Amino acid sequence: DTVCEYYSQEKKDVLSKSRRAEFIVPRHVCMYLLNEVVGMSKSTIGKLFSTNHTTVISAVKKIQTRIKEDSNFQRTIDGFRARFEFR
Repeated sequence: DTVCEYYSQEKKDVLSKSRRAEFIVPRHVCMYLLNEVVGMSKSTIGKLFSTNHTTVISAVKKIQTRIKEDSNFQRTIDGFRARFEFR
């Protein structure tokens, strides 16, 4: 919900299989956070998003790369991480 609110997207759209650009980044961020912060397996995340684990692997790698290349994006992810780790 936090990621969806930040990106002003509906949860159903982020969880959908839509390839529209406005859904892809929040979807990838959710996958990254579920894997890196929550510790959920890529297979489980794939099931949650109705996809396979290789898609999740790709999404996590894309977010890791963007974090390294974009300090503003890194701060955004750190903010999400802090909210999830606080709970």
